[in-house]
Amino acid sequence: MKKVVFLFLCLTLAFSFTASAMYETLAADELFSLGLFNGTGVDETGNPIYALERTMTRQEALTLFIRLIGQENEAVSGTWETPFTDVDEWAKPYVGFAYEKGYTKGTSETAFGAKSEVTAEHYLTFVLRALGYSDETDFSWKQAPEFAKTLAITNPNNAEIFTRGDAVLASQSALKAPMKESETTLFEMISKRFEGRPDGANRVAFSGEGYLFYWFEGDVATVAYYGADDKLLDRYDVDLPGYDPRISVLKKYELGSYFYGVQGVYELKDGRLLKLTDRPTADMTFLRYGAESSAPVILTFDRKTPMYAPTAGYAGETILEVKPDGGEDIFLDGTVNHGMRITSIWKEDSTVCFEQKVPIGPAAYHCYRYALLRKYDGKTNKYRPEIVVMDFESDYQYDESGWSDDDPTAYKTPYLEKEQKRLSDLGIGIE
Repeated sequence: MKKVVFLFLCLTLAFSFTASAMYETLAADELFSLGLFNGTGVDETGNPIYALERTMTRQEALTLFIRLIGQENEAVSGTWETPFTDVDEWAKPYVGFAYEKGYTKGTSETAFGAKSEVTAEHYLTFVLRALGYSDETDFSWKQAPEFAKTLAITNPNNAEIFTRGDAVLASQSALKAPMKESETTLFEMISKRFEGRPDGANRVAFSGEGYLFYWFEGDVATVAYYGADDKLLDRYDVDLPGYDPRISVLKKYELGSYFYGVQGVYELKDGRLLKLTDRPTADMTFLRYGAESSAPVILTFDRKTPMYAPTAGYAGETILEVKPDGGEDIFLDGTVNHGMRITSIWKEDSTVCFEQKVPIGPAAYHCYRYALLRKYDGKTNKYRPEIVVMDFESDYQYDESGWSDDDPTAYKTPYLEKEQKRLSDLGIGIE
């Protein structure tokens, strides 16, 4: 009987942990869709990593507070100074704004305690401030959990450890709570920023200069970009089956102020996001001509029939350069039916290189790497592609491929030769 009771208790405890994690994830999804909570990064499919089991730092807690009170735009668009030397770069606008507004203080003259763990008392004090309450006149910060309970704000289960999961549950419940001496809830106050957008619109903070909103109308995804002043700068529809904005929201290019994604390529100039091309972009790079860099060279695909690579999100089949005047210089045209599922592009000296991954089994791939050369055709006065198959790797090595202990790379040769011949037969391989 004791064993049965023990097993029952274990199952109950396991279920409670599972249910708690589920509720935390759902709360995080809701806050993420509102632009109030960001993850610590993204996984290989582009979905946010929430790290809900981890404790929350002071700079993370303060950032969430600034978002909850609807002042993120003001924080990230201003220039603020603080005496603190321990704040991460991404958090400086939030800490600087909060410090200047008197929302927070440091732990010493030069330290904010940015990496210190936040307690339930500290975080719930922030939440109550977001609702308009003061820890000087309405409650004591040490009694913040008890005061929060009177407003039906979720408290952590473990008084000793306060996690990011606890923070999202407290924040989600706070959205339903009324502002001090008002019938307006915190969510209704925040929702004013959604005026003019359909119910269910999702907001994604973008580059510190504004927001992307996206929503669905049938099978069409609508994407709109609003500046930091909340004025509409751009709007367009994406008729793309299977479109998932969590994967396709613009990504920042590693250098400069360029952003790209299914929506196209943008450049951030003077606080405005300028569209360079409407073409959906899976990857991009730049060449160098002498001392000058080229315009963006992009890997694009057809919106109606997008190629998808399980390990890299959207793949492409066309490589082109976007000209400053809006024109295009095509390096490799996907309409030649070359059949390559290109997952990434990069530059080596003055040459564009690219890679494709071919699924050959569960989580197994053939990987080809190519150099894309260009040969001038005097008859057409245009350049045509000349592709060199540079390398091949595989998760499997077959006996018939010529692999041997004497030369562990010999298995590559048949694949390299076969692919090079295939491209040459199509008229796009090197002669």
